[in-house]
Amino acid sequence: MNSILNILMVCGALQGMLFGIVVLTAKRFHVHSNKYLAKMVIFISLNNLNYWLIETKIVKGLAIYEFLYIPWSLLILPMIYLFLRSYLKVETEKRYIYAIKIPFYFFLVIYILLLLLFVLWREWLVENEQFKLCLYDFEEYFSIVYSCLLIFMSLKTIRNYQTKNKIQLKKNESVPIRWLKKLLWAGSVICCLWFLVIAIS
Repeated sequence: MNSILNILMVCGALQGMLFGIVVLTAKRFHVHSNKYLAKMVIFISLNNLNYWLIETKIVKGLAIYEFLYIPWSLLILPMIYLFLRSYLKVETEKRYIYAIKIPFYFFLVIYILLLLLFVLWREWLVENEQFKLCLYDFEEYFSIVYSCLLIFMSLKTIRNYQTKNKIQLKKNESVPIRWLKKLLWAGSVICCLWFLVIAIS
């Protein structure tokens, strides 16, 4: 059963990356919001591929792989948020786009330093494995809080959009808004389940 799930996971990850690359490179998909959607799918795929490599223990013999960790999950919700703003044609400043990615770069730098620590003081880090595990746990909890914050900001953006375009929305069916709300509420449920899984484990 596990082997079937692993095959489905890696196939889904590869298919997601292929989809994302096609959307980013094909001219007919050159709508600005599609760029964020494609990146979101790629980051989800890379995150799943990383978990697949750990789950299948393919790289178990490579001790250094445990420290070659990239926190792709910290880029998934920012891409959804930026996609939402682009989809609703809400202007977003470039500095704001960079700022929303700061948590990813922050933890990336920390993990690069952890990798250097492994190379230079491997014995100490192996003996103090709890240090690494605490760092991973902190990143997991931070990811949940940050994801919830972005979901809240996304819902607030939708509400502001509806208030601003109240007259237009009365004339037309607001289906584009409805599916976005459902997606975000589903994301909220996933964050709650994510927190429970980490707390239990």
